[in-house]
Amino acid sequence: MVLQSEDRYQTAVKLHHPGPHRGIIGWIGIANIHKADDNGQMLYENVTMPISQLGAISTAFQRVRVNLAKILLVQDRAEKQKYSEQIKELSAEITKNVEMAEKAFTGSEEKGLLKDFSDSRTVFRPLIGRIADLSMAGRDAEALAVYNGDATQAAMIEQAAVNKLVDFKVKQAAATAEQNTAMANAAIRSTLILAVVGIILQSVSASSSPASSPLPYRRQCAPPSW
Repeated sequence: MVLQSEDRYQTAVKLHHPGPHRGIIGWIGIANIHKADDNGQMLYENVTMPISQLGAISTAFQRVRVNLAKILLVQDRAEKQKYSEQIKELSAEITKNVEMAEKAFTGSEEKGLLKDFSDSRTVFRPLIGRIADLSMAGRDAEALAVYNGDATQAAMIEQAAVNKLVDFKVKQAAATAEQNTAMANAAIRSTLILAVVGIILQSVSASSSPASSPLPYRRQCAPPSW
C-alpha cells in the first residue's frame, strides 16, 4: 500500500512540475513585454514629443505674424513697442523648441528639413526687426512696403518649411505605430505557439511515464488470528 502511494505521488509530481519549457515561454513573454515598452518609449521620444514641439513652433510663428501686423495697425509708439517685445519672446520660444526637437531628429531627411526651416528664419527675422524699427520711427509707409513685399514672401517660405516638418513627423508616427502593432502581433503569435507546444510536450511526457500507467490493485489482507 505504501509503494502504491509513492508511485501516485511521483506521478503527480511529474504531471505538475513546471518543466523547462514553461520557463522558456515565460522568458520570451517577458522579453516581448520589454520590447513593446522600448518601442513605445521610442515612439514617444522620437515622434510624439517632436510633433508637439513642432506644433508649438507653428503656433508661435503665427502669433509672430499677427503681432507684426499689429505693429503696423496701432498708432501709439508704446503699443508698437509692446508688440515688438512679444515678437522677441515668441522668437525665443521658437528657438527653444527647435533645439529640443533637433535632439530627436536622427535621420538625414528630417535633419535636412529642419535646416531648411532654420535657414528660412535667418531671412524672416531681420525683416521683422526692420519693419518694427521703421514703424516706431514713424515711417509706416516704408514698413508696410517691406511687410507686403519681402517679409510676406519670407514668411510663406518659413511656414512651408514648418508644414513639411510636421507632415514628415506625422507620416513617421503612422509608420512607427504600424510597425509596433505588427511586432506586437508577432510576439503574441509566437508566445501562443510556444504555449501550445509546451502543453503538447507536457502531455506527451505525462503519457509516456511508467508511473502514469494504472497500477494493479493490491488487496490488503488482515493478519490471521490465532
